[in-house]
Amino acid sequence: MPEPTATISASSPNAGRMTRTMMERENPDFVFTGNANMTRAPEFYVGIFNVSDQQHLIERPWVNYNPAQRGKILVIPARQENERVSKPFLISDVVQIPIRNVYSGEMDTRGQDGKFLAQDAINPEDSRGSWRTVKPVNAGLAANEGTNLYNWGVFWEAVATQTSTPSDEAVTAAYRRLEENYNRLIEEAKMLWTAGGQGRAQIGNTHRRAASYFGQEFEWNQLYRQRIECEGCGEKINPKAVICPTCGAVRDWQKALALGMKTPAQAEAAGIVLAQAQDMAKKAPKSSRAD
Repeated sequence: MPEPTATISASSPNAGRMTRTMMERENPDFVFTGNANMTRAPEFYVGIFNVSDQQHLIERPWVNYNPAQRGKILVIPARQENERVSKPFLISDVVQIPIRNVYSGEMDTRGQDGKFLAQDAINPEDSRGSWRTVKPVNAGLAANEGTNLYNWGVFWEAVATQTSTPSDEAVTAAYRRLEENYNRLIEEAKMLWTAGGQGRAQIGNTHRRAASYFGQEFEWNQLYRQRIECEGCGEKINPKAVICPTCGAVRDWQKALALGMKTPAQAEAAGIVLAQAQDMAKKAPKSSRAD
């Protein structure tokens, strides 16, 4: 009786893998067939912007073929303190992605819409959306919102040049979404703190980031501020204090008079010429003037 032999169907996945392996051995070097679109200049760019102070790193294989900003990973910068919106991660209007044909040994490219790639990076669950179509965070679906970076202040918009800025409408909408999300996180943290024990253990950096954004202090988010010594009593006080709350020493007569915290007569009693004190009282500090 002949010994049984193993057979592989030509249509099976294993057969396909074996065929590709043999083709790669016989044709180790792929021949690039050429595509004129590879050398075209972009007609516009797609910028991914950020209004939060949190950087985002996203892995996407097409980034290495993006002429506008190559690399191994998509980096969405954090907004710096002196910026209204971050510098963008730029995507060309069309990104040509290589395609290998293991059977013919040829390599060609396929153009991908830069807007589609940007949307896929920010919210892959809604591949055809944009910042105009983002829905508010639903508390019942909050657990699935981690992949939706729109709620974290990120958005994309088509721009004419690499140095163009996004529209005010898009930036304003991004701040609104970020703050709505931060308010939701604060309320969530309050409930977790009230629950105690395991609930408090679930309060994380995102909750604290949300509270710190609004400058809010809670038992679960203590804010530590710089303090300096008062020249009069030595107590630790806020460096912006005009008058020491402990001993009453005036640290800035200009602001104390301009803000009405002290009178010209009190300034004169402290050794300031009355005419000078009266002039100082008329000058509002820059921080209190309307733009």
